[in-house]
Amino acid sequence: MPEFISLAAALLSGWLLVRLILWRAEWLSALARSAVSVVDALLSPLPEAQKLPLVERRNLLLLAALGRFSLLIGLALASGWAVVQAGDLFIDSKAPWTAWPWVLFSLGATLPFLRRSNNEGPYSPTQQVFHHLILDHPNVGRMLFKREVKRVLQEKTAPDQPFLIVTGLARAGTTSLLNHLSETGAFASLNYRHMPFLMAPGTWARWHKPASVPTQERSHGDGIAVSLESNEALEEYFFSAYDGYVKEATLKEYALSAERATDYRNYRALVCAAQGGGLYLAKNNNTLLRYASLSKHFPAMRTVVLFRQPIFHASSLLDMHEHFTAEQEKDPFFLTYMNWLGHYEFGQNVKAFTWSDGSGMPAIPPANLDDWLERWIAYYERVLALRNDQMFLLSYDRYCARPTDVVATLMQEVGVKGMAVEAESHQNERSAPDGASDEVLRRALDLDMDAVRAFVGEMDEADDPIQALTALKQLLPQVVEGLDSAQGKRAVEKSVEHLEVALELAQTFPKAQFVHIVRNPYANMVALRKFKAKDQGYPLINKVYKSLESGYYWLQMNQKLIPHYKVIRYEDLAQNPVVEMKALAEFLQISFDERLLEPTMLGDPWGGNSAYGQFKAISAAHLDRWKEEITPLEANLVTQHFGHVLDQYGYEKLPWMKGKLKPSKGESLKRYVYNRLYPLYLR
Repeated sequence: MPEFISLAAALLSGWLLVRLILWRAEWLSALARSAVSVVDALLSPLPEAQKLPLVERRNLLLLAALGRFSLLIGLALASGWAVVQAGDLFIDSKAPWTAWPWVLFSLGATLPFLRRSNNEGPYSPTQQVFHHLILDHPNVGRMLFKREVKRVLQEKTAPDQPFLIVTGLARAGTTSLLNHLSETGAFASLNYRHMPFLMAPGTWARWHKPASVPTQERSHGDGIAVSLESNEALEEYFFSAYDGYVKEATLKEYALSAERATDYRNYRALVCAAQGGGLYLAKNNNTLLRYASLSKHFPAMRTVVLFRQPIFHASSLLDMHEHFTAEQEKDPFFLTYMNWLGHYEFGQNVKAFTWSDGSGMPAIPPANLDDWLERWIAYYERVLALRNDQMFLLSYDRYCARPTDVVATLMQEVGVKGMAVEAESHQNERSAPDGASDEVLRRALDLDMDAVRAFVGEMDEADDPIQALTALKQLLPQVVEGLDSAQGKRAVEKSVEHLEVALELAQTFPKAQFVHIVRNPYANMVALRKFKAKDQGYPLINKVYKSLESGYYWLQMNQKLIPHYKVIRYEDLAQNPVVEMKALAEFLQISFDERLLEPTMLGDPWGGNSAYGQFKAISAAHLDRWKEEITPLEANLVTQHFGHVLDQYGYEKLPWMKGKLKPSKGESLKRYVYNRLYPLYLR
């Protein structure tokens, strides 16, 4: 029994010693941070008259933290000693410790570390302290930067190389574009492996070799998965370590000095060296604050500014602001982390951009759609004012529709070669929100039209369609006989290609009205396949699928963005032509006439272009012929990927069909293999 009590006392003393220290672990953290803060003050570039009081204040804080922690250590040691003495007193014996008491003492000291942490964030308390030690002290970071420049560049200024910046108001798609560009292997960017030594990425990489970890959804909760290898907007810490543009409620536009421009050139070279080469690529939503001077210092710089339809952009910002505000309330380190990286776009410490001419975003905290629309207007007004031949405006909707083409165009612009990126198009299904005032929304939409003007022709291979349409508008009276004197008549033009330029058409012809015919996706799939099979046998199914996917994407976008846009179901038109044509006449504000029920072309009877032959009048005879011709492969693709279209327009969804492995008529072996693998790729 006495031996058991002695061993229990050893176990308890070890546990109590460490538990008391962990009870006030923040005192140890404060001591470490105070010690580094003294070093940071000594490294400050302030004049000696200002530096000396700063060092003295921080020394006092260090002494206070040291005294407080010393008291804690004394209390912990005394408590552990008291437990051992109590055990000896209880058994009325005192003998020197042998191996077993020391083993149990060590075990007891380990037990507090096994306690489950209440921390739910991605960083443990120890990692949080480490981040504080580095990122709270920019002068230490500058010293590490200078040492790395000396080691890597051997005190030479890095040569000026082309580089690419992806920017825009937050929630414009910048992270997605950054990721797709990175996948080419042609660029070098900062990633989470460089945290927290952002000022010396190469030095940290020499010592820090973390194991790969599984990807997880980022804190935005928007479905984008990240890992240690994920590139992120991390370069802003470099600028904030030097320049005092971050104010209490605002971020001020400023000019980058020649000295800082040289540092930035060297910094980009360090990142590229740490990543093994490639052109520098960064995502930075604060680039606009220094864009004017950056573009002068670096003529080879190219900047992509993404913009989004204002009402959807404002809605996304409002949602994210509320999300981050709640998350930062639960985890204060999250707020500190965002501040370090210069992410003041939303959350508890949201800040407004102010421009050098005194204008800018409203400094009040944004609370509703109007507030965020005002910020959108202020941001993109400045974009249009600063725009030069180094800046490209990129529509979020166009990027989502054609990401592969956008990436290829940007790589060509900066003169790099890399792996081709086959990125899937994406359709944002966010519904149009309510709550914005008409006046603010109108100003935002007017500005958005200016952004569209600037964008069209930059990121597309084709010439500027708005210029072409404007020229066409001027030429129409000369080209179309009698149009100049056709009072009270309408020009009518039909083309499926209008889908992708409907917004530009609406801008060029403000009074234009649009009529969109939508058809049962199953029937559409069969009709498109038969059309493509005319000269080549059964086609590659991805060509048919992509046509439908693109069509439905632009259908959704045009409905949301164009006021005079009417959608008619083909089946309703074929079965009830009188009802539908009367409704259409009302939409067009014209009188209904029986001649509207007679298909003609240039005044002559028209037999149509149906795959089932000619007709003499509007007919519903072949509406269900697709049911006899659709293959299981085609039907299942529609069921799986276009269910939202079926639901929205009231079409019956077919049950899953068997027999998809059966070859289709006219399908070659090569196309058979490709077509059966394509649905697996879409998953």
